[in-house]
Amino acid sequence: MARDKAARALQTALAEAIAEPLTRTKAVRQQAVLELRLALTLAKVAERLGLSVPRVDQLAKGK
Repeated sequence: MARDKAARALQTALAEAIAEPLTRTKAVRQQAVLELRLALTLAKVAERLGLSVPRVDQLAKGK
């Protein structure tokens, strides 16, 4: 029982520690794509980043 509780507490702590940097990374990635979109088409941004056009569109929309 004590081990299960400790394991759950550790899992929660790890999830919380990981969540914040991922949220910041997502925001930075979206901002970078939006800045590129000011001067380039979706296709050109996708080509430069090595991503598909739909993925670049998703990133621009914050998904």
